[in-house]
Amino acid sequence: MKVRHFIKPKKKTEILQVKAKPPRGLSFLSAITMVLPSVLGSTQKAFADGHHYIKVDKVPGLVKIDDNSFGPRDGQIASVHCIRGNFWDSRHQAVHGKVEGKDMRFYCLEPEKITPVAGTSSKSKNQVAKAAVKKVLMVGFGANSAEEMGFPGFSSEAEYATQVAVWEAQGAIDRITWLNTASGKKAHEIYNYVKKEAAKIKGNGATKLTLKVNDVDKTAGTATITPNLEENAQPISREGKVKMTGMTATQSSSPITNKVMSNKPVKVKLIETSNGSGNSNNDTNQPGATTREGDGESGASGSTAIASGSITFTFEGRTLAAPTYNAQLNNTQDTVCLVSLPAKNVTKTWSFDMKPVSEKTPGKAQFDIVKKDDEGNPVEGAKFDIYTADDGWSQDEFIGTLTTDKNGIAHSGLLDYGKYLAIEKSTGKNLEVDYTPVQVDLTEDNLKDNAKVTKEKVDGEEVDVYHLTVQGPINNHKPPLMTSLLTNLEDNSKFAQPIKGPVVLNEHLYFSHLVGTVSYNVHAWLVDKATGQPITINGQKIEANKTIGSPNEDGNDDGIEAYTDIQLKIPDASSLAGKDIVAFSEIARSDKPDHYTTVHQDINDKNETIHFSKPEIHTTAVNKETEGKKLQPTDGETITDTVDYKELIPGKEYTLHGIVMDKETGKAVMNNGKNVEFTKRFTATAANGSVKASVTFDDHHYRNHRLVVFESLYYTDYLLTDHRDINDVDQSLDVTNPQLHTTLSDNTEKLVSPKPENTVEDVVRYTDLIPGQTYSIRGKLIDQVTGAPVVKHGVPVMATATFQPSMPNGTVTLTFVFDGTQYTGHHLTAFESLYFNGRIVAEHADLNDASQTVTVDNSHGIAIPVPTIPRPGGTVVNNNNNNNNNSSNNNSSNGNNVSNNNEGNNNTPVVNQPKHDKLAILPTGHQVAQAQTQSPEALPKTAPTGYSLPQTGSARDTLAQNVGGIIVVMTVSSMVYFVKRKQTTGLD
Repeated sequence: MKVRHFIKPKKKTEILQVKAKPPRGLSFLSAITMVLPSVLGSTQKAFADGHHYIKVDKVPGLVKIDDNSFGPRDGQIASVHCIRGNFWDSRHQAVHGKVEGKDMRFYCLEPEKITPVAGTSSKSKNQVAKAAVKKVLMVGFGANSAEEMGFPGFSSEAEYATQVAVWEAQGAIDRITWLNTASGKKAHEIYNYVKKEAAKIKGNGATKLTLKVNDVDKTAGTATITPNLEENAQPISREGKVKMTGMTATQSSSPITNKVMSNKPVKVKLIETSNGSGNSNNDTNQPGATTREGDGESGASGSTAIASGSITFTFEGRTLAAPTYNAQLNNTQDTVCLVSLPAKNVTKTWSFDMKPVSEKTPGKAQFDIVKKDDEGNPVEGAKFDIYTADDGWSQDEFIGTLTTDKNGIAHSGLLDYGKYLAIEKSTGKNLEVDYTPVQVDLTEDNLKDNAKVTKEKVDGEEVDVYHLTVQGPINNHKPPLMTSLLTNLEDNSKFAQPIKGPVVLNEHLYFSHLVGTVSYNVHAWLVDKATGQPITINGQKIEANKTIGSPNEDGNDDGIEAYTDIQLKIPDASSLAGKDIVAFSEIARSDKPDHYTTVHQDINDKNETIHFSKPEIHTTAVNKETEGKKLQPTDGETITDTVDYKELIPGKEYTLHGIVMDKETGKAVMNNGKNVEFTKRFTATAANGSVKASVTFDDHHYRNHRLVVFESLYYTDYLLTDHRDINDVDQSLDVTNPQLHTTLSDNTEKLVSPKPENTVEDVVRYTDLIPGQTYSIRGKLIDQVTGAPVVKHGVPVMATATFQPSMPNGTVTLTFVFDGTQYTGHHLTAFESLYFNGRIVAEHADLNDASQTVTVDNSHGIAIPVPTIPRPGGTVVNNNNNNNNNSSNNNSSNGNNVSNNNEGNNNTPVVNQPKHDKLAILPTGHQVAQAQTQSPEALPKTAPTGYSLPQTGSARDTLAQNVGGIIVVMTVSSMVYFVKRKQTTGLD
């Protein structure tokens, strides 16, 4: 049994009534149960067979606890309400040990305490149990088998029923609820039987000898005598001694002289002797011998005489005792067992002519019991039940109750000489009852030696009255009774959080049975429920001590009550995540710690348990604008971090702190010399949930880098848990590396004739954009001569386009319209800027880039041949509309796969002299990026590697690399040719 506190008792329920029935034929199950002992062997066999208590020469002082007999029973048979502790319990585990190889069964006396465990030892308390408990043991299981009790096959139920009856006789329980199961019903039936039989017991189970005499023929001098011997109301077969005078005897047809067996008839015959001829037996010439007349006169020679013979039977006497034990562990229950101890031999004599017993000297006796407590103070109000006792001091008949007065003395009335037992049944306030029987020897011999004698008149006759003073047992004060409740000091709850910081638990303690005007030391410590070991942080136990004072005495019979709180401070609780922590506590009287100490160490006590949560967070970081896993190198990128959490405490406020890390360097991402980080406070509405946080920053210095968001969760400014995995893809985003490259021409011509309305097209190749997102590209023409924008009517010439790429790489076309007559002989270069949501993603502004440049003819009429590049497959985006890469161009003549609704062009445009083979401006179809296949967007496990503008194709595409090489060579050749043309035309 385990101690439980602060548990409200259940409502009283009706006890299941099962009417006892006479045993019937064994069921199959019962038969199996009866057979089991023969198969199981060892301990279980001995106890399943029952019978019996063990015979010992003295009460064993120390008994090693062995395994239980039928295994632990939890909620299988009944539930009992424990008076001390005020809780219901449905558990029971039988206990037994061995003494000199013999099994010794124990029954529990204190169900509210812990059951002794196997391997420990129980020590005798040098006390005996209540008479009512002993009677239960005498008729219950252990002293008798289930079969002998009339319930074959139900040993387990018989044992449990006996245990419940013991608790009730001890006064440890006050209510029983039997389960409506087969075992519950049967155990209840056996319990009723035990109660009924225990009430019938009059004696104490000691050895009892009676002589049954039959067939007495005084004339023939014969008789049959049976020495009936029994213990605990059961016949006992035992060898004894016999002594005969003037007779002979036979048993089982064999002569006996000095040995005899109990419970078997003995036939006796007086010895005939001739008058005057002597005796045939040395003991026949006894006083009181009789003479049987013969054929002649009485006393005549030859006549025969029959002596008055006798026979005496003597057998070993034993008495039953119910010694109590306590296991040598803290807070373990007291137990009781039934043993047979040596007692005075029992003797009976029978004769044909019994002599009258001489009367003893008439007289009476009276005794006083003096009671003191362990402080030496008189004990008032102690009650003793008085019993007669036999020669072996075994309890016999109840004759009355005595109560001590204010001086601690109980006075008996006048009693006959004899032996008596005084057993304490209650005592003074806040004192423990001592059930040790007090032997009151009122035999004449003892009284003459140890008592005072007075002459008093009894029933009108003056007699000697002896007055004997007896010291009663010294009562110890009750050890303090303690109940406790462990809570989190912060909110008085049963939960705590494993922060990397201090947590304080509060142990609320209630005490009773305290003694007034003395101090007590209180000690509490924390234990890991899983291991049973004390909690240590940095090598130090988590414990606390406190000294409390007890107020003066009050009128409470159970002593003084007191409350106190003691705090257990955990400096760093981070190692306790997921653990159940239990508080153990003890209280000891300061002046007598060895005598008055109570320890509460119940690892399963829910009231003393705190659960530390085991919080976890897992995060998913995405681009807030795209909800994807890629960022663009702008000055205003926003990451949204969704944090999923587990095992938080609803209603508590938490702080989420995040920081953005560069995986390549392992350092924090910086903006203006400061870490890019964010903080979010939130209140958990449930134990498990999610919260979102965002951070906006400039990442244009982190092109082609993988950024990882680290998160830490705090409670009350202390770290609770974090998620800092540099390799976690869910926490990661890749920064893209968009690039632009352009080709400016007038229908593939690099030399344009000056007109008031000149039109040139700028084919912009882009890389590493995010498909499906909307971009805008803005372009302007710059005059190389002045470095200023080209203007028309005083307004800078601009071109814009908005588009949604379907692939990371592609092209878009801008169209510029300007007045060429104002720039005759000038080189005009296109500058481009790519925007996303108003932020620059990439730009191309190289004044010396020949591919971005056209020349306005100086009217010499000589066209500058322009190297051409093979034209690509694919389509071009209209510069003035929101078109994607597959849109038609309605304004200009384009190459492969482009439809032109204004002019009819073929795939090989022809320009005026000089004639040259033309190469397409755009990359080939092999260089057009493939459509994405990943949906939704996911990151590879590794960060992207740096790469240049993929105008030469994929790093792994050999064909694309070759074509790219041609493009580079042609571009360089074009620039060289263009420079030569400038020299030819005289343009500066």
